[in-house]
Amino acid sequence: MDQSPLAGLEAPRKRQALVVDDHPSVRMSLRFVINGEPDMFVCGEAEDAQPAMAMIEQLCPDVMVVDIALKSSHGLNLIRDVHSRYPTMPMFVHSAHNEELYAPLCFHMGAHGYMNKGEDVRTIVHAIRTVLDGGIYLSPHMLKWFTGCAMNRETVDMRHPLGVLSPRELQVFEMMGRGLDTKEIAGQLSLDHKTIELYRLRIRGKLHLGTSSAAVRAAVLWTDSESSQIESATI
Repeated sequence: MDQSPLAGLEAPRKRQALVVDDHPSVRMSLRFVINGEPDMFVCGEAEDAQPAMAMIEQLCPDVMVVDIALKSSHGLNLIRDVHSRYPTMPMFVHSAHNEELYAPLCFHMGAHGYMNKGEDVRTIVHAIRTVLDGGIYLSPHMLKWFTGCAMNRETVDMRHPLGVLSPRELQVFEMMGRGLDTKEIAGQLSLDHKTIELYRLRIRGKLHLGTSSAAVRAAVLWTDSESSQIESATI
């Protein structure tokens, strides 16, 4: 019996995506969308940085789709650590956080794309393919924003007040906004009390906030505005 010309040929390998998000409903939606494509699938899911790092080593995904807010860690730190350990790993950030602030920070840490959760979910497939193929994905809004910065020769720090904070300082600032005191922040970050006090002092200096109470008020206002964006965002 004659064999088909296609006999013995293997189907193209599907590219694997690791999804890191602390919301089960978000992971489920991303899995549904990604697995519906003929050339990619979700090989693993994690809600925090530590299991995500273990899955990268075990599963060797082709791309990581990650949120900024994780269960007990920060997505920026995960992006930095993955980029340091696996510099060729494409990373795509899918988050409800303020795009103008967090997208530049994510790219600085090593990410290759950023999309707000409020955008059309169908866009995420195109975005993931873009970073998988070695490109950079920016939303039309952020592309216009970055172009404006370049044309005006302005830096990110000049365009957003929190852009001057390091990822760790931003993490402390967010925790201050959630009402955590120095001891509680130190405990959650596994740092000593004096280190957190130093971070708080640096935050006050960089944001030109004269007192500790002024820094806390600013943090609360920022966190409240961020929470409103997250609650209104849809995947």
